[in-house]
Amino acid sequence: MRGILFWSLTVAVLACSGCTEMRIIEGDAKVFQTSAVGTIIRTLLGLGLIGLGIVAIAGSILPDRKPKNRRAKPGEKLSVAQRVGLGLFGGMMGFIGLFLAAISLLFPNKLHVTVWPDRVEMASTYSQTGGKELVIPFAGLASVELREETNVVGRIKTYLVFTQKNGDVVKQGAGNNERQALIAIQQTLEAYQAEQPTSVEETATAVPHLPETVAKPAERPSMSRREAAANLGRPKAESKPKEYSLKRYAINIPVPTDYSIVGPETVIEVGTKLKACYARKWSTVTVVATNDDGTITCNWDSFPTYTYKMMREDLIVANQNATEVAAKSPSTQYSLKRYKIDIPIPNGHALVAADTKVRVGMKLQACYAGRWEFVTVVAVNDDETITCNWDKWQSFTYKMLRQDLIIADEDAQRNN
Repeated sequence: MRGILFWSLTVAVLACSGCTEMRIIEGDAKVFQTSAVGTIIRTLLGLGLIGLGIVAIAGSILPDRKPKNRRAKPGEKLSVAQRVGLGLFGGMMGFIGLFLAAISLLFPNKLHVTVWPDRVEMASTYSQTGGKELVIPFAGLASVELREETNVVGRIKTYLVFTQKNGDVVKQGAGNNERQALIAIQQTLEAYQAEQPTSVEETATAVPHLPETVAKPAERPSMSRREAAANLGRPKAESKPKEYSLKRYAINIPVPTDYSIVGPETVIEVGTKLKACYARKWSTVTVVATNDDGTITCNWDSFPTYTYKMMREDLIVANQNATEVAAKSPSTQYSLKRYKIDIPIPNGHALVAADTKVRVGMKLQACYAGRWEFVTVVAVNDDETITCNWDKWQSFTYKMLRQDLIIADEDAQRNN
């Protein structure tokens, strides 16, 4: 009897807690959900409980076993009450086992918490039965924390609480997935808030990496995992086609020799074909509008339903289509930042001198926090400064002094 109680307790603990794993999709999203190991364990335990239930029910129905060469004692026979209890126990174990074994089929969309760079997507117990999941954008989020509160029946329950900038509060029951994902959500939210573009006004559409699709948490129909995997990283369709949000696709591949990064003084006409970096290859986009904040609204030729405002440093233009306007005064789109060099200059590199030729798209290096970081030249200004975009922090673009930058000797010789 003690063995039966022990295994019943083990089944209950594993069934309730589950096994949570964290995996990364395309290096962009962190997914916390019940692992395949947990599913296998539950299925095996379910089959075991079904077998135990069958044995118990059979024992309640079949006649008592007769001892060999002697008459059975009264204590060796099952009473009617014992047979009824054994039958009920077997039925209960069989039902629990059937539920555990079939839970993966009943709930194909597993519970999960997915942390994207700009939002959190969560599937709760209601999501599994109701076919919806909760989406909380970081653009309107102020903080997230675990909080214990008394529920309607007077019991203490732990919630994952999302506090919005407008004062609204969204509560989600904190299960194992939510508890494991808390630190990742807080770190990603902190990184998101720290990487707001300095060159674009902070409005509802000014987002550094991904656009703010909704102002408040919204519920949307969940898709299957196969559909979700097929659509990862693809630009999202706009819910309001006339209001375009900012989308960042930082350049992380070499710029072709016959193309240049679109600088702040480059004149771009509506209808011009530009290129943007997506999935480590160049995709053609068509200019829809040029905006007063310096961004360019583009429609993706390969995805005609996707139109976004984009940063100039995330776009390249064919050299024959680029027209530079001579600046009468230094560009005011980007502010001047000083990161003075306080570490040794590596071999094969030199300071960017006043006579060093620098072109748009070149890779330079700047000193930050005691180490060298790569920056990409966005523009060479008339005031002898160089506008650079930081490769590691794509939302940061600043005007920098030449004495704060270094260039590889081979790059300097190639330009001379």
